[in-house]
Amino acid sequence: MYICICNGITEAELRESVAAGARSFEELQLETGVASCCGTCAGAAAALLPGGCPGPAACHSSAHAAQRQLARTPAPARMPMAPALSAPVRWISRVPRTAPSLAEAA
Repeated sequence: MYICICNGITEAELRESVAAGARSFEELQLETGVASCCGTCAGAAAALLPGGCPGPAACHSSAHAAQRQLARTPAPARMPMAPALSAPVRWISRVPRTAPSLAEAA
């Protein structure tokens, strides 16, 4: 079964890496590349280690908990803006004109 869809890493490959000596999530990541893209598979990969996840930092659970807490925090009704930041932007071209355009030449 595929554990890491992004990198195409199977459960068998992860078990081989653990059997070869990977003892932490970081070692498993370095050997196989698991959870190096989106990170969704980190928990499933860490569960294959002896004793499960060796710590919250290795399994990224603390980061996920912080993200969940931020998602639950209500947004303010309206963010105050400084007057200078809300002024319209006027774009000025800094490209020098070297040759007349085709429309001007005709």
